[in-house]
Amino acid sequence: HWHLLGQPLTAVAGLSYDGLVSHRRGYNDFSAPGVDGVQGALRRDENDNLHDFDQYLQFDWDLSPRWSSVLGVRHSEVHFNSIDHYIATGNPDDSGQNTFYATTPVAALMFKASQRLHLYASYGEGFDTPTFDNLSYRPDGGPGLNFALQPARTGNGELGAKWMQGQASFVRLAVFRSITRNEIAVASSSGGRSTYQNVGRTRRQGVEAEYEAAL
Repeated sequence: HWHLLGQPLTAVAGLSYDGLVSHRRGYNDFSAPGVDGVQGALRRDENDNLHDFDQYLQFDWDLSPRWSSVLGVRHSEVHFNSIDHYIATGNPDDSGQNTFYATTPVAALMFKASQRLHLYASYGEGFDTPTFDNLSYRPDGGPGLNFALQPARTGNGELGAKWMQGQASFVRLAVFRSITRNEIAVASSSGGRSTYQNVGRTRRQGVEAEYEAAL
């Protein structure tokens, strides 16, 4: 905490780490009279490991008694590693790994029109990687994970107002637009297997209104 140009400034910096270790097996399923529910031969055996490491920095600065701002940035590194243990004739070693990176900003500005009415504008970007379930099968039917699948990246802008009525009621209004590139969607679903693909740009926009009161 310190002051910049005579106004309070707060900085927050941090690191985050997450890890996932899973062992996945798959078996041939049967659907015939007298054999429903029978576990078939092993057809998949792999260790799927995932970790992500993020670094972030955020500044909160009161520009004046009525104006305040937020600026932030996050760098993300998400690493997938799959080790194949099911290697047989016609099924080679499908081990593989891939790493996704992104740097995503956020910015917001708020104006205190009065003690009870606050107006704001904000913009932020998002980064959503596929999951191991999304990567499990390739649309072309080939072996191995679908590492051609890319993360979805979203930019979201919002304008809004927050109005306090009395001591225990609030009105909130927001107008938003969100544009996503490379959104992850189902490419096919057959025989219990779903494959995924990236689709074109998608846009979501609308208005949200909320009233909250203590009865």
